[in-house]
Amino acid sequence: ALPKGRLNATNRAVLAYHLSNPKVGFDLAVPAMPQQFGHAAREHMRRHGSTKTHFAKVGWKNHRHSVHNPYSQFRQEFSLEQVEQSREVFAPLTLLQCSPTSDGAAAAVLVSKAFLARRPS
Repeated sequence: ALPKGRLNATNRAVLAYHLSNPKVGFDLAVPAMPQQFGHAAREHMRRHGSTKTHFAKVGWKNHRHSVHNPYSQFRQEFSLEQVEQSREVFAPLTLLQCSPTSDGAAAAVLVSKAFLARRPS
């Protein structure tokens, strides 16, 4: 069973579970993140009855919204059918459901006015 916690890229317990559990397995020919989320999707399907289409709708929605974001890495809309029928990367995930490989980071540091007042420019 999955450890408690949200399924996201920062949840190291989930990543460790999927990459170290011998029952799950790890394929060196497939990138780690699609495997992590693919295994998590399989677990969700087993436990909650979700389907491949449920997960495809997330990718479809993300692509639909990307066309309105001028900073989006890819600004092309795809139909649900295109998302579902794109090349499988790691079941149940297809290529159009996976994030592109990219580098980058961002941070926002929020502080009070009092904190700023105590520090020189």
